[in-house]
Amino acid sequence: LYKILTGRHPYLEGSPLLPEAIQRICEMTPAPFRQSLAKWDADLETITRKALEKDPARRYQSVGALAADIDCYLADQPITARAPSTIYQLSKLVKRNRWAVMGLAAVLGMLVSFSVVTLVQSRQVRAERDRANQEAAAAKQVASFLEDLFKYADPTNDRGKGEVTARDLLRSGRQ
Repeated sequence: LYKILTGRHPYLEGSPLLPEAIQRICEMTPAPFRQSLAKWDADLETITRKALEKDPARRYQSVGALAADIDCYLADQPITARAPSTIYQLSKLVKRNRWAVMGLAAVLGMLVSFSVVTLVQSRQVRAERDRANQEAAAAKQVASFLEDLFKYADPTNDRGKGEVTARDLLRSGRQ
């Protein structure tokens, strides 16, 4: 598998003699895939490294187990050779369901945008309402002032004076 993926043997570069070849196989670890692959894949390297593991307990226990991991890799499922971290599991789920995840992200983006726009608009409406209430209160005060002012100028009102001048009206309004 290593030779198929990288184009070179994991241990026997050149033509070593048998004792040197045995020593390399027992002591060396193969070069990382990054050195020989243009398109490197961590899962493929993990599967290959587990197949080449020196300790028999850490290698695949059968060809069927290796084939099952390769099948999982091809189906974008999590492989058993890798530790099952949450991020790894989620990345595989996203890779398998790319369109569904993009659709969900689009819906969430629209929901967030709608919420932000609604929040901004509600703040603007509140500000306009408060401004309108202030203007209404000011208009009510002006109307009340004018009413009181013209009550003073009412000819039916008995103030002891015959005619009311503008100066009298303003003096009365100021009080």
